[in-house]
Amino acid sequence: MLKKFLGKIKFYFPAKEISDDIHKKNRESVIRIFIFSFVFGTLCLLLKFLGMPVLTLNYFYYGSYAFFGITGIILCKTKSGKYTPTVFCLLCFFFIFLYYSTLVPFTKALVYFIGFIVAIEILTNLNPVIFTICVLFFEIIVLIFLLYSKLPGKEQFEINSVTNIILLSVIVIYISFWKRRIVINKYVIEKKIDEEKKKSEELLLNVLPRDIMEQLRSKGSVEPEAYENTSVLFCQIVNY
Repeated sequence: MLKKFLGKIKFYFPAKEISDDIHKKNRESVIRIFIFSFVFGTLCLLLKFLGMPVLTLNYFYYGSYAFFGITGIILCKTKSGKYTPTVFCLLCFFFIFLYYSTLVPFTKALVYFIGFIVAIEILTNLNPVIFTICVLFFEIIVLIFLLYSKLPGKEQFEINSVTNIILLSVIVIYISFWKRRIVINKYVIEKKIDEEKKKSEELLLNVLPRDIMEQLRSKGSVEPEAYENTSVLFCQIVNY
């Protein structure tokens, strides 16, 4: 039973070639999130310094966006671990969410959580196992936070909020596994197609010259060539 379970989990950790390509694309998506975070935080700090009444939260909240944004950009641009930028992005979000929930009613903070977690799920292709570990770790902290901290609106919304956040997490985790399986299957199918294509090309090379093959591949047809003063030899090898 355990061996079968570990075999299923292993499926979500594909071969190095596929894994490297997925991590490369994830970095490109995550760095956009960090750039947005840095620009948003910096702009909000500037507007709050100028006295904009719309920005009701404190400097620390907006400064967190700017700080985490620039730190994440540095992580993406340096030779950090494969999972480091993505996990750091999730941890930054969890920290900001927890702090935000101390400033506003928890149901309002829950809307922030839903929006960000869905955006992360759409923009990136996270490893569902790592993602699940991060979410479970986060939810344990949230439960402790709710039980032992005084949050705005805690008494009124505590049970419903916890139920909603757990239900949402289960749905998002399921979607992450489902999405990962589709992506890996796509890579596997494309690899098989490339292998079959190479086999067919090798077979054709046994019949046609390479330059003819290149023309067929690039143009779909072969341009006729004219030869002057051509001799043709017909011969037969006896007992060959």
